[in-house]
Amino acid sequence: MSKNTLLYLSAVCLTASQAYKVAVINDFHVDLNYDAKTCTDGVSKEIKESHLLTKSADEALGKYGCDPPLSLLETFLDKISSSEGHLDFIIMPGDLVAHGLPLDPSNPKKGNYELLKQTISSVSQTFAKYFPNTFVLPSLGNNDPKYHYMALNEDDKDEYYGFIYQNWMQTQSYNSNLKNFGTIKSTMLKGGYYRADIDSTLSVMAVNTLYFNEKNDISQQGNDAQDHITWIRDQFTQNPQRRFIVTNHIYPGAKYVGDSKDLFVDGFNDQFFSILYEFRNQIVLEVSAHDHFADVRYHSNGDDKNKDFYHNILVAPGVSPVKNQNPGYAVFEIDSSTFIPENLKLTFLNLLAVSKSEISSSNLPFRSVLLSDFGLNQLTASALKDFKNKLEADDKLTYKYLVAKLGFDPNDSTEYETAMSIYVTDLGLLTKSKRKTYKFICQMHMSKTKQELDQCISDASNANDAAALFLQ
Repeated sequence: MSKNTLLYLSAVCLTASQAYKVAVINDFHVDLNYDAKTCTDGVSKEIKESHLLTKSADEALGKYGCDPPLSLLETFLDKISSSEGHLDFIIMPGDLVAHGLPLDPSNPKKGNYELLKQTISSVSQTFAKYFPNTFVLPSLGNNDPKYHYMALNEDDKDEYYGFIYQNWMQTQSYNSNLKNFGTIKSTMLKGGYYRADIDSTLSVMAVNTLYFNEKNDISQQGNDAQDHITWIRDQFTQNPQRRFIVTNHIYPGAKYVGDSKDLFVDGFNDQFFSILYEFRNQIVLEVSAHDHFADVRYHSNGDDKNKDFYHNILVAPGVSPVKNQNPGYAVFEIDSSTFIPENLKLTFLNLLAVSKSEISSSNLPFRSVLLSDFGLNQLTASALKDFKNKLEADDKLTYKYLVAKLGFDPNDSTEYETAMSIYVTDLGLLTKSKRKTYKFICQMHMSKTKQELDQCISDASNANDAAALFLQ
């Protein structure tokens, strides 16, 4: 075999082993007027006061129960740019601005639209500063539009979506190198969504799920919501060889926070899940946000003997510590030959340990959580099913996982109990008496609708052996 042939085969093998590397950072809720004494927040006073953690430091990077200053986001972007190596792209699934800035639809005097836009511009400029040579791909969160939780009415679309396009695709000037950049403007101006072609095989589909969420009023939005559903389907049908990461802020299905609730309107939820199932072989991973608490989930169709697993989703951790969790971001890889998502790492800043003297140093108390340490290597739906089975069979493993994915240390008794308090008191995902995990397990794989989630929880709570009733 010739030397040239060996070099060629080596190059082919290297190319085949390469992976896309992706960072996900979201729910910044940047408060440009941050004041630790009068901070904005998204939780009740009772919840904030129920936690064990207190701070005596200056809290210049933010504090639990509050939206943070821009400096916290800058700290994370500096961490990512200095320690994560080459990134193929960054996904930013929404909620850039502090709570309380979008206008209240029922009382537009509540809110501050100019400060909202100023915040979005500041965030965009900050990303451009730290990542001038990386694709940065945002989607809209429920706090980002002019009106809270609302997709844009016809009268507001031109002004707002034009502003978003300028910040997302012009301030982030490297995005002009996207393979299909010339097609992005039309869909962004129509509805705040777009497809970003990373290369000839992989795309990021940034979906505006504000159109489908329970709190949106479509009465002044024409046919925009259904047009968006049609557009999503068309991306798959017209590009059958292309693989997609589907990203959005509010994910489809239901979740549990004290009680179960649907996140999408029924009709749109059904259509969305139908698309996810039909095109499951083209979808690499769904990437969402909104909760501030990191999570992975999946769902299945079919009976016990013939199941199809799909809807493998990463709900990324939030930067704002407003819900009393440690702020964080996610990084994962995608094998370039198989398109299998894998090697998920969550990195958090232990806000409790931050002191003013450390802010300008290189010794900030970051901590990383490798999901492989808990037995999760890949992020396919079938791998998530196996991971769910492991958690279901081992409460101790589940507790450690639950604590770690909030950014707390499972081996520190104070941090452990603080995290448990969030799950028991704030979310209700663990029972108070014996900290049973069945609500969390149900949410992980049986939450396409509130009805399905409620049924799973009811069956589990009434069963002598709850595990026997869960889908395997």
